[in-house]
Amino acid sequence: MKKYKTAVLLTGSGGNISQETAIIDQLIKSRELALNEEDTFLAASGSGALNLVAINACFRDDNPCSWNQFYKERFLRSISDDEIFIKVDPIHWITIPQRRKFNELVTAAGFAKISDLPFDSAILTTSVNENKANWLKSTAKKERDISLTDILMASSAIPVLYPTQQLNSTTDNYPNRFIGANYEGAMLGLFYKFRKQIKKIVQEHGTFEKIFIISPSRLYNYNASIGHDLSLMLPPEKFQFNQFLNQISLQGFLTFLIKLQKINTQKSLSKSISISIPEMEYHFGLLDYSNQMEKYEKVKNWFDNNPERLSVDIEDFIRETVFVPSFAENYASDADH
Repeated sequence: MKKYKTAVLLTGSGGNISQETAIIDQLIKSRELALNEEDTFLAASGSGALNLVAINACFRDDNPCSWNQFYKERFLRSISDDEIFIKVDPIHWITIPQRRKFNELVTAAGFAKISDLPFDSAILTTSVNENKANWLKSTAKKERDISLTDILMASSAIPVLYPTQQLNSTTDNYPNRFIGANYEGAMLGLFYKFRKQIKKIVQEHGTFEKIFIISPSRLYNYNASIGHDLSLMLPPEKFQFNQFLNQISLQGFLTFLIKLQKINTQKSLSKSISISIPEMEYHFGLLDYSNQMEKYEKVKNWFDNNPERLSVDIEDFIRETVFVPSFAENYASDADH
């Protein structure tokens, strides 16, 4: 059984993929983070799952791909809106180009199913039928044959706008509990039910030395940054979409952090937890998938100018970011998230 040293939680959503990539590079450059398949656990939600797959491909022990050339130059630089979605009507878009693009990455890395990932990894999706979060793990026997491309598509399927996804098996051995529609892993909250999942991981692999929470920049309200006319959404669709935006907002991010900090008061999960999130005044649109390397450079430059913000202790980050004193009290009472 592996003894874990490091956990990396990738929280990205929408088109903010390369923001996380830039943070990973800065953490490695500063020697804060070392990625080793023998002692590193990876978890991801939303488009953060793409970076999780890229880490698996480029930092594995056996025949690693090039992080710079294979992933950043060949894959990230080529992403655009046209390669993610097609507007078949103003509200409901199809993501056939996205599947083609994701499958390109998965295939070139030599992966097919989730158990092919050399790092112990978990990717979150949300089951529409059961209204529950699935932590799909590379080490779980019941999940080992699920198509990795299907998981990436489901994890990044933004509710209402993008079609839900079926998780298919690469073999005939397929658990019934994964049949049905799935969408974005953060729909019920960032790393929903993390208390149960991380406690189980710690029981099996020991307390982490450090947990890294990596996040793109976040807004309290994303509506003004969408950049698309969604006025034709029906009221139930608008409610569902706004619910998702609330979960990935800065407030939703803080809610997750406050609960995580409370659970780790006695250092039972990790000796330390750090937050890496750019706090720029300029924000990219959630549905803007183009210009990934421009986003990368802006985040890189921000951390170059603010090196002290690259890895902030979770307690300090919460105290500095929460402007309303009652915020922590309101959310810390529910530690079962």
